[in-house]
Amino acid sequence: MRLNKKVIGSLFVLIFLASMLPSIAVAVADTSDKQLQTSASPSIKIVSSPDWARHEIVWNTGYWQTITSGLKPWDANAAFGIALIYETLFGYDQINKTMIPCIGTNMSWSASGDMLTVDINPKARWSDGVHITSSDVKYSFELAADQPRWEDDMDARIDYITEDSDYRVSFHMVAGYEYSTRMEEFITQDIPVVPEHVWRQIVEQEDDRDLSTFTNYWFDSDFPIDWMVCSGPYAPHYVNPTGNQEVYMYRDDWWGAGEIYLDLPALAENDTTKPPKFVGKIEYSDNNAQDAALKSGTIDCFSGYYANVWELMAENDNIGTFFGKDHSQGEAGEYFLALSSVLTISPNHLIYPLNEIWFREAIAYCINYDRIPSHAASNYTRRAKQGFIDGASPSQEILYNQTVQDMYGIDYNLSHAEWIMDQYCSRASITDPWTIDATGVEISQAGLRTANGDPTLELTIINPSGWTDTALTCDYWAEDISALLDVSITHLDVNFGNDYIPDIEADDFFMAMQTAGPKQTDTTFRLLGSLRGTSLWNQNSSNWQSTAYEALYEALETETDVNTQKAIASEMQKILATEFPEIPSHNNGYWYLYSDKFWNGFLSEDNMYNQMTSVFIVNEMAIKARLYLNLRATGVTVPPAGETGLWIIIGVGVTLAVVIAAAGAYLFLRRRKAA
Repeated sequence: MRLNKKVIGSLFVLIFLASMLPSIAVAVADTSDKQLQTSASPSIKIVSSPDWARHEIVWNTGYWQTITSGLKPWDANAAFGIALIYETLFGYDQINKTMIPCIGTNMSWSASGDMLTVDINPKARWSDGVHITSSDVKYSFELAADQPRWEDDMDARIDYITEDSDYRVSFHMVAGYEYSTRMEEFITQDIPVVPEHVWRQIVEQEDDRDLSTFTNYWFDSDFPIDWMVCSGPYAPHYVNPTGNQEVYMYRDDWWGAGEIYLDLPALAENDTTKPPKFVGKIEYSDNNAQDAALKSGTIDCFSGYYANVWELMAENDNIGTFFGKDHSQGEAGEYFLALSSVLTISPNHLIYPLNEIWFREAIAYCINYDRIPSHAASNYTRRAKQGFIDGASPSQEILYNQTVQDMYGIDYNLSHAEWIMDQYCSRASITDPWTIDATGVEISQAGLRTANGDPTLELTIINPSGWTDTALTCDYWAEDISALLDVSITHLDVNFGNDYIPDIEADDFFMAMQTAGPKQTDTTFRLLGSLRGTSLWNQNSSNWQSTAYEALYEALETETDVNTQKAIASEMQKILATEFPEIPSHNNGYWYLYSDKFWNGFLSEDNMYNQMTSVFIVNEMAIKARLYLNLRATGVTVPPAGETGLWIIIGVGVTLAVVIAAAGAYLFLRRRKAA
């Protein structure tokens, strides 16, 4: 049987069209979303269901704050996407020690240091097309000064702000705060600029300048469309019903495209392709679930603890880490230490006897620190320093004082811990509980008790549920403290948002796992500042106050001579080593892993265009945005989830039907011709 050329041609056309049906159908499905647009911002689109393919989105994990708490730009525990929606005047790369222009183009101190002037990029615009001006900047900083997170520091330092022109603003400092390092942090890391014409309406409606109840949650059905205004490269796009997934969409009309961050490798190489269309965050229930997501390819960017990470990387060529060899440790170390926050055991210093320095010192001496990093952090972190500053950090080495560590460092010494207890307490024999003071308060197997036997507090260490590495750390702490006090101490896992944070803020705990301040890749000044002032999560969360420490902090803030800075920082390290109510254990183990299956351009030892940050960092806004703006698609494509199998089946079915029909038609025509 021979086929007519026309029939053959028609057959191939039909087969080709049939084979295209899956992609045609997917394209149609992608445009069927329910969307809400601002009239002046077509690139801002809120959808009620996902509308992306896997290769269009960068998925992140390692963050435990759900977006349902809101999109407040000044929240101390802000949603993941705040750094993508809003922008600061500048960014600051603490590894490369470079200022990164964003909304601002230039900053300069007056000769006397009493005024900081910032020039604003005249091309900077809000998503509704309105120019960003000095009025927006002035209003943003004045409004930020009313928020609890910054109120004390800003009021003490900024006297007033002037609009020198539409695109120049000056901050006039209170006497004594000339050349303020804290002020430089405000404009480079902390304070996002918000649209005055929107937030004046919000404040008027809320009748509350500290905005304590306003969530700025764009996904509420009644959220005003006119308030959906931002300046950043990505805008809110989707959140799932439980709030554990949030997605932001790239704005094609973002003012900064081709204008700022031109040092990024993707832009420096004249790459005309665009960054990821979508950036998303998935919150998992625990570390094990996060690990499985990274291993399966669901996650592209991972900011979290991964036990024995080298085994994962050996088995998966597409998974890498942002850091290579740990050069400070020689070839013995496989990866650069991710110098994250210092993990501390935090006795509640508002409760007796935990408010006694000698008691906390006794606890500190009974902890076997050296075994903890190896077991709880896969041996990829090290002991923390007693003064919290770490000389291994490129940002802190200049002010680190080894002498303080030598004089006040505490190592495991159970005998010495018992000796301290014996100096301040009494016990009938070594098998009896200690009587803490003259009133007869005792530490016994049943907990902390008064002389008549009434329990005063259960001995527990609280830890966020699902944090497997810190849970193991708490187990070691409890075991060691139990050996000293001869009591039963347990670690208690509690929900991070519903219990752990409220308990910390209310000082409603006996002991707690804490993360003291920011990463240790941050500057010395920022780390030292996080251990004082207003008590917030990751900001002096122990609510410790010291007038001597505060005076030294303010002296360091305005000092320009390096030798004097070293002397001041040394005194601060001494106070932290002897008085601060948290006991430093070890650096938190965060690997900052990535998968380059779908995206290229992640940070690595050979591609350090930026300092590394994590999905949960609430400052470093420009730094975080740049991570995603440098990513480019690898070319690996995947149809939207749930559609692939269906359309393959349909496509194959249609193709077979077309082939059968075409063959039948040919035979029918051939028979007619023969007849």
